[in-house]
Amino acid sequence: LLLGLWLLCLAIAYRASQKIAAGDVNIKMWPDSLTDVLFAYPIPILALMCHFNMIGVQSSLIDPTRARVRKVIDGSMLLSGAITYALGLFGYLWGGSSTQGNI
Repeated sequence: LLLGLWLLCLAIAYRASQKIAAGDVNIKMWPDSLTDVLFAYPIPILALMCHFNMIGVQSSLIDPTRARVRKVIDGSMLLSGAITYALGLFGYLWGGSSTQGNI
């Protein structure tokens, strides 16, 4: 599964680089209105609502010390953040201004 996600990310990055090389990308860096900001607001809220799962993860560890729980948190945040960032960035570069807000 993880290899598949990285292959998808590389494929999107390749297609994005093709569009950038052709000069076919119109990148929008900042929102135009408050509505655009509020439309994206549920994404970080949903991410913060997943914290309650940590209780089950901690209880499933053998000898759940603070350091071991911290390793699990750091590793999962780094991995999920890297995959999400890469897919989002390359997907936006590939789609440009035709990217729709509600996918």
